[in-house]
Formats: sequence, C-alpha cells, structure tokens
Amino acid sequence: MNTNVVERWAAHAGRSGGFTDLEHTIELSGICARCRPTEGERSMPPGIPLSHRSPHLSSLKDAVHRLLGLDDDTAVIIRQFASTEPGRPPVKTTVTALPMNGKARHWTLHRSVEQVTDEDPLTLLTP
Repeated sequence: MNTNVVERWAAHAGRSGGFTDLEHTIELSGICARCRPTEGERSMPPGIPLSHRSPHLSSLKDAVHRLLGLDDDTAVIIRQFASTEPGRPPVKTTVTALPMNGKARHWTLHRSVEQVTDEDPLTLLTP
C-alpha cells in the first residue's frame, strides 16, 4: 500500500475541515484470498463483513436510515456472524447505527442477512 497517498489525503481532508494537530487512523477491510467465494458461490462465511456491493445490503441500510430518520453522517453497519447461542439459528445479523454525535444503537436478528427483509428493521426499531 502506498502510504504517501493516504497521508496526502488525510492532510488535505484535515486542512479542508479547518483542523490543526491532525491525527488519523485508517481501517481497511476486505476478504482474504482464502475466504473469498469462488466462482458460483453466493454467500460469504459467517463473520466476514458483507460488502457494499450487495444491493440487498444497501436496501437494508437505506431502510434503517429512513425508519430512524438518520442523517447522512450516521453510519449504519450490518454484519453477519456465526451464532453459538443454544436454541438459536447458527447465524445472526447485527444492525448498528453510529451517529457522529449521540449514542450508538444496536440490534440483533437471529437469521442470515439474506433472510432479513426491509420490513424487519421496523419490528426492531418500533417501541
């Protein structure tokens, strides 16, 4: 990885935002060659972050944004994990809303992300 590109971007972003004494952290995520699905495989192993390439995932994130009235600066993270909870399905999906200001909110659905519908967040988010 060319770290000069990252450093130049961070410096530019800081100056553009009026920041001084800038520090930054970069997080990269992806799928290693061992975990990458082969041709014809559709789903990723549990615990692997689901990528933004999924139209279904984008639709779910949009539904959470819409239902909570979140602004564009609030991150919505949807991940699928292996579940070892007795009496529960072997996979669970977590939904987290991380606002820039305010408290993070977190929900768990005990099914795979492929089984989650746009209406499911509504059942989680209504009191």
